[in-house]
Amino acid sequence: MKIKNLISFFTSVIIATVWAQDVPLIHMNSGEIKEWATGYQNVSYGSGVDDLWKTPQKALGKATGETYDIVCLGNGGQITMTFSPSIKNGSSFDFAVFENSNDGQFLELAWVEVSSDGTHFVRFPNQSLTPSPVGSYGTINSNNISGLAGKFKQGYGTEFDLAELQALYSYLIGGGNPVGLTSTFQTQLTGNFPYLDLNNVRYVRIIDIVGDGNARDAFGHVIYDPYPTFGSGGFDLEAIAVMNQVTDTRLAQTITFPSILNQKLSSGSLPLNSTASSGLPVSFSLVEGSCSISSNTLTFGSAGRITVQALQSGDGTYAPAVPATQSFYVADKIQHIYIEPAPNQITGTIWQVRASASSGLPVSVEVFSGPATALINQTNHLLTVGSQTGTVELRVWQSGNTEYAPADDARVSFSIVTVNNTNAPKTFAQWSAARSLATDAQLDSDGDGAKNIQEFVMGTDPKNSNDVPRLVLQTSSNAYGEQAMLLKFPVNRQSYGRALVQKTTSISGVWSNVIPEIVSTQSATNSGQAIVNLTVQVPIESNQSFYRLLLQDQ
Repeated sequence: MKIKNLISFFTSVIIATVWAQDVPLIHMNSGEIKEWATGYQNVSYGSGVDDLWKTPQKALGKATGETYDIVCLGNGGQITMTFSPSIKNGSSFDFAVFENSNDGQFLELAWVEVSSDGTHFVRFPNQSLTPSPVGSYGTINSNNISGLAGKFKQGYGTEFDLAELQALYSYLIGGGNPVGLTSTFQTQLTGNFPYLDLNNVRYVRIIDIVGDGNARDAFGHVIYDPYPTFGSGGFDLEAIAVMNQVTDTRLAQTITFPSILNQKLSSGSLPLNSTASSGLPVSFSLVEGSCSISSNTLTFGSAGRITVQALQSGDGTYAPAVPATQSFYVADKIQHIYIEPAPNQITGTIWQVRASASSGLPVSVEVFSGPATALINQTNHLLTVGSQTGTVELRVWQSGNTEYAPADDARVSFSIVTVNNTNAPKTFAQWSAARSLATDAQLDSDGDGAKNIQEFVMGTDPKNSNDVPRLVLQTSSNAYGEQAMLLKFPVNRQSYGRALVQKTTSISGVWSNVIPEIVSTQSATNSGQAIVNLTVQVPIESNQSFYRLLLQDQ
């Protein structure tokens, strides 16, 4: 809102015309943006949000326009974003809040408050004229929303002007009589504004609005937004941009804080390692979790999620660094997920997704991205490929329990193609017929020592003795320093083949399947076929173990 609109804002009975002349919207790539939020504190999650979305570090820095690059606050949750240098009052809008609405109609809303001291917060005047409740995934007319974050679709931020607060405060203490503004809002503003330095705003607090009809705007109107929502309920904060900021002539610095693996509670403690590009010492702050920090040592208290922030506050030469954050879990046991490599899929077919957790706990699978007609059955993990072509990415997760930490997500991607596409997958019989080979999996057609079933699954040429499928096995150590067996092998995306890792303690004994941990995947081509080079590892649990890769036609 510009100052020229304030008189009508405070005196007109037609409050709906507020903000009509100056739409408070800015694109994430606008040249007017000078900086972005540099830190966060006091995160309090509401209900209806999974741990997957409790990622406040994703609200730091520039907005990306990516749907999942957010922190989800949950229903009624809140977060305070910090700024160094500070936001200042300029001649136009001063900062903007970005949410991740994909269409500008499914709008999750939040109150916006600012502070200089981190204690006294002043809320922006706001209004909601949505006339009736909105269902779980219903829509809102953005023209009915003013002064609330979440008004615009992803990639566009809702702008806020600090001058509004000064003008409204001056109007109120001068004896002005604003039409409809609640006494609660007036008292909050006049009581906290004296502590606000408009040229040194260091904190912006975002508070999710629960749209069930109990929340009220600054004029007492009921605020409705989609409710109830689950999994990622509440406001999804992507970023906060700064258009007007205090000038800091000190040198910039950055923090390097490596990711932290999930930890066993029995380990007791963990050394924290982080460095600043300035060479200045880094300190650590506990954001979430049952543990304690002394110097650079984190001591576990009990099982649960831990979030630690690395800080460097600067000095006379260097400005404060943007804090770096890492989250992990402490539990009695650690688990991992393995999802078998996926061949390309043909439109109109059904495919069995095979994924499991080393804990034996059930896993969940979703189509993370891809054509809308690709659907996964959550009960049996059958993928209905659908009629549309394109690239699909599946996400597999296991959320843990009282004994096991959540597993890191596993992902697999593949292409959906038509049946006549050159990248369409084949059965062993189809693959053999296309090469004029007998359909005997145990044959070695080119005499290179590899059976045809190996060439089929691993993507080599069964008529070229120089193109030999290779499996590399070597002993190694996993990320916890435990001895492991490393297996490296290719898998053909254009074949309906399977590669199973098995082990036995006696070469003449019974072989059993194991659930390997994926170390890396890399797409490539070989002999004109799309392949994925897979590296996996399995723990070595006894002094005498034998491992093999069993190759099959699906």
